[in-house]
Amino acid sequence: MGLSMSLVPRLYLECKVCSQSMEDHASDCPQGRLDQVIQNERSGKCPICLGKTQINKGDFWECRKCKTQFCGGAIVPGMAPRAKRNFHEMESGEDFIRVVELPDKGHGKFKIDEMIAFFREEIKRVKRSRRHRR
Repeated sequence: MGLSMSLVPRLYLECKVCSQSMEDHASDCPQGRLDQVIQNERSGKCPICLGKTQINKGDFWECRKCKTQFCGGAIVPGMAPRAKRNFHEMESGEDFIRVVELPDKGHGKFKIDEMIAFFREEIKRVKRSRRHRR
């Protein structure tokens, strides 16, 4: 029995914000947090127009294309009293979610868009502060 070492080529991409590996960002790196937010974002296909649906500021699913809003699961009395009784199956990743179509169209305001804008501003701020230190 013997020990051996072998060299395996590995692609190393450095983050321009925290100077760490793109796989292992620093804990306070806004680029790492942005990557994580985008990776964890849930989306699906609109059962009406097949556009992309995401969670809007009202915590409902909303189609980016036709602006139709959906409520996931059963409707709790008082939560959406004017909801249409149109049940749909919406594809989300490998799953299908039963949703109810809401009567009001959405406003196109999504949490993910605000979070992306916030982290991009943080990235710009960190890069500017690094330039001033040099």
